[in-house]
Amino acid sequence: MILGMPDDQLTVAFPITITGIDQCFSFLSKCGSLRALMVMLYNKQFLHAISKLKHLRHLDLSRSLIVELPNSICDLWNLQILNLNDCLILWSLPKGMKFLRNLRHLCLHGCWSLTHMPSGIGKLTCLRTLGMVVPSGKKGFRLSELRDLNMLKGWLTIMHLERIEDKKDAEEACLIKNQSLRGLNLYWDSELYWDSERTIQWYNDKEVLEALKPCPNLQLLRVLGFNGSSFPSWISTVTEVAVKESAAEYIVGARESTAAAAAMSPSLKQLELMNMPNLKGAC
Repeated sequence: MILGMPDDQLTVAFPITITGIDQCFSFLSKCGSLRALMVMLYNKQFLHAISKLKHLRHLDLSRSLIVELPNSICDLWNLQILNLNDCLILWSLPKGMKFLRNLRHLCLHGCWSLTHMPSGIGKLTCLRTLGMVVPSGKKGFRLSELRDLNMLKGWLTIMHLERIEDKKDAEEACLIKNQSLRGLNLYWDSELYWDSERTIQWYNDKEVLEALKPCPNLQLLRVLGFNGSSFPSWISTVTEVAVKESAAEYIVGARESTAAAAAMSPSLKQLELMNMPNLKGAC
């Protein structure tokens, strides 16, 4: 079922068109066995109505003008796919996300306004796709929750790494245990790149990045806003690496020789560097 075509039309696989939000409510009330729904409009009352579709398996809200999801969405216990890709103004997820125990794909690609995530995401151990995570302090999502999500595949983006104050938090993510990740985005807030307080955090950045060592199968790594003096040696195990807006002076480390750096880089095939004004050399 697709809802939100031009003029608020609702279209299903059989010949029927419904115009107007009231008719949409009425129609949904008769669709208790619905398994998949795509919504192309945003209406908070309508999202509450969706929560009554207890048999729903696939909910596609991608590209919707959603600011926040109502907690009632977490009543969809049978939900397996929640697609929020390119919800550009979405800033938070509901606190009850941990109750969606059957969720396999939480698609968050392009949700760049997402500033906080609730705790409990780590309890969704069936997850295969988790497009993005945002560390959110002691009462919110913590990187340690990634430790139990060992079936993740594809890409993972970790935002706001400047919020990690202790490398132990990063170590507890145990990314090295996840054998199926192919791409990893590690982002510090680039808007704070020139901030004086961020500049003095260079040592913390370096320790956090070292602790986020992924499995050797990782093919693509993107790093944004990293303020450490150099990168950990594990980046040489990645096939393609892209670094942007970094204060790093060296790629491998000032004390390591060129020969040693080359010997540690059998897998690295492509290295892209952008906006690194302090860069002195590759090693």
